[in-house]
Amino acid sequence: AIGQFGEQRKGFSLCRLYAHPASGKDELMAMKDALEKEKRPEDLLRVHEDGSIYLILLETDGRKAEIVCERLLEKMKNMLEGREFLFAVASFPEDGESTDALLRKMAISKH
Repeated sequence: AIGQFGEQRKGFSLCRLYAHPASGKDELMAMKDALEKEKRPEDLLRVHEDGSIYLILLETDGRKAEIVCERLLEKMKNMLEGREFLFAVASFPEDGESTDALLRKMAISKH
């Protein structure tokens, strides 16, 4: 999916939301369902096997993506108490023009 948006040359941000310690499958699915209701219809939300929730925010720069992530983390905190919640953001094309470059940026920019 990331590659498709890059090919269209439209800006977007990739967000990774996660809890520490990691959430179980049932908790992840509950958070996914809750966050699906919070995102825009054109944005994509997926759960990864590592326990992270990824979100592609179309036509959204890094600053606005961080605001969205902070809002979504508050929702997650209200659902699961006693956990540390983190997010990382990478924006196309500012932070990279390939999937690998964006994922590398996200690995080093934890909030």
